[in-house]
Amino acid sequence: MTVFYKFMGGGREKWLARFPLLIAVLAGLGTAHILVLTATYGTARESSITLISTALNFLAGEGWRDFGGNPLTIMPPLLPLLLAAGSWVGI
Repeated sequence: MTVFYKFMGGGREKWLARFPLLIAVLAGLGTAHILVLTATYGTARESSITLISTALNFLAGEGWRDFGGNPLTIMPPLLPLLLAAGSWVGI
């Protein structure tokens, strides 16, 4: 362990004093990473909107229809069914 603390530039107390700064830097890098990745396309895709709207329409009793009222024929119905079940039980 002493090799690690020497590598970090000091003793244990000195390294522990820098620990909050290390956490803040890592959190900032993670936030910047997410912002860069979602800046161009955002976070929601048409497929996810279709699946969520199909689940909501199923819960409303309108069958397997997406947000446009079209039947869900391109994607398998398991994920909308799981989303609808989760929404029905309050998750």
